[in-house]
Amino acid sequence: MFDWDYDEVILSRYSAVELQGLFVPNHQSKTLEHYPLRRITGGDTKKPKLLLFDEITNAEEDVQAAIQSAFQSRMIEGCKVDDKIMFVAAGNGADDGCNAQDLSRAMLEGRLLTINHYPDVDDWINKFAEPNKINPYIISYISWQKESLYKFDPSSSDDAQPTCRGWAKLDAGHSIIQDESQ
Repeated sequence: MFDWDYDEVILSRYSAVELQGLFVPNHQSKTLEHYPLRRITGGDTKKPKLLLFDEITNAEEDVQAAIQSAFQSRMIEGCKVDDKIMFVAAGNGADDGCNAQDLSRAMLEGRLLTINHYPDVDDWINKFAEPNKINPYIISYISWQKESLYKFDPSSSDDAQPTCRGWAKLDAGHSIIQDESQ
């Protein structure tokens, strides 16, 4: 769909001090590479890059403040961020029951565009489940019981609730059991 480079930084794993350099997964070589933030700023970027700051709502306040500054000024450690770099931040809401905290008012006003995303059954099936060869029984069940794809209620005391991630984990577990039985 897009011919972009991609890097992911899971903010809850870092302190503000560590933001001077990060270990970033290289999805092609399946290794971690150390990126001084100057490299994340673009450096030799020839094509656009999406840089995902994940778990922003689980990051410590000083980490959020450091990232907030980068979002606002498009500068990291004194280096201008290349115009081809797009920052995206993702995290659970404070009401989701996932140890997340509200983002600061300063972060939300003018630095981030907030989008609340909820899964669409047809998109999940056509763009995720089928391309990733999710078990056809799971796909059939979700097609039949569409409301079962996602029923997350943070106030529920249930140990498990259906989510897109949960269905993918069920498929992975089923695949392991099938492989072992053969």
